[in-house]
Amino acid sequence: MLTARQVTDIAVIDVPQLVNAELAVATTLAHAFRLAGAQLLSLDSRELGSFVMPTDAGPHCGLVLFDTMPGGAGHVAELLESASDWTGKLTDVLFVSEAHHERCVSACLDCLLSYETQFDHDQGLLARAITWEFWDCLRNHRPWSSSASHPSPPHERPSAPYAEDAPVPSASSRLERARRKRKS
Repeated sequence: MLTARQVTDIAVIDVPQLVNAELAVATTLAHAFRLAGAQLLSLDSRELGSFVMPTDAGPHCGLVLFDTMPGGAGHVAELLESASDWTGKLTDVLFVSEAHHERCVSACLDCLLSYETQFDHDQGLLARAITWEFWDCLRNHRPWSSSASHPSPPHERPSAPYAEDAPVPSASSRLERARRKRKS
């Protein structure tokens, strides 16, 4: 088995409004943060990575953004220093124009669809329209109702990463399980 360890810069954005069952919204938001960051810093989008994970703080999602360059290039730190510009660019990524907003439900080449997002798109984990609604409520300090009141079409509905009645493993237990698997 070939393995490598890569140290890099990361940021975990805790989003308590999103529970694990809203994985499509969390995944879309993570990709939107990544793309917005790349646009803001004039980077190739592959220089930043993102994924979603449950947090130890409860049954909600954490958005993980990281520099893909080994050792970290400082991009994530730079984005955190210019958070208001970053979130402004995020708004532009999710809401391209009125015409785009009317026609794009999950993702398209004008907003989120790219090589990096194609797997999530194929799994039904990109939901631009619902994510825009969530983001608009969040940035305007309005309550947002869960995706249960805004269901995706059946062919686009992703499954939750954990069964609703099953306990969500903590991040530390998942890391420990990964270490054990790596050693074996």
